[in-house]
Amino acid sequence: NYCLKEKLQIMNRNGNTYTVLYAAIMVILVAALLATISMSLKDRQVRNTEIEKKQSILASVNIESTAANAEEIYAEKIKKEYVVNVKGEQIEGDAFNVDLKKERAKAHEDMLLPVFECQTDDGLKYILPLRGTGLWGPIWGFVALNDDMNTIYGANFDHQSETPGLGAEISTPA
Repeated sequence: NYCLKEKLQIMNRNGNTYTVLYAAIMVILVAALLATISMSLKDRQVRNTEIEKKQSILASVNIESTAANAEEIYAEKIKKEYVVNVKGEQIEGDAFNVDLKKERAKAHEDMLLPVFECQTDDGLKYILPLRGTGLWGPIWGFVALNDDMNTIYGANFDHQSETPGLGAEISTPA
């Protein structure tokens, strides 16, 4: 470390070699720092994503929640989670962790769909996730159906990157 510091002091600070070496060292240090921070926060990121998904599921049946109480309300209101195939037959699987992006890439007959059952004051609701293509990025959401499976009770949509004032309005209450 001392030799490197000494060589940098001797080097012409106005030369290209010094500039490139200095930039390379800074890039390596910053990259190492960012990678360490990212890895240390990975568990929190996953947990926050799960909480956000639970809030979206609850919002589709018009149940308001915060990051602090979403898990408690979800556990109370969501009575059942399961996975169905394209024929509507219930099969083994973890409904909460089904990735619709991966499912859409499969052949139609191999696709799986998660279903969430929620008990509300208005009766049993079936919540189905949706995913589609927006103008600038994916759009996803949840649609809640009444127990007749024919009437929409509520919906909640979100997006990754849409035009402000146009597609971005999908995630606002209005």
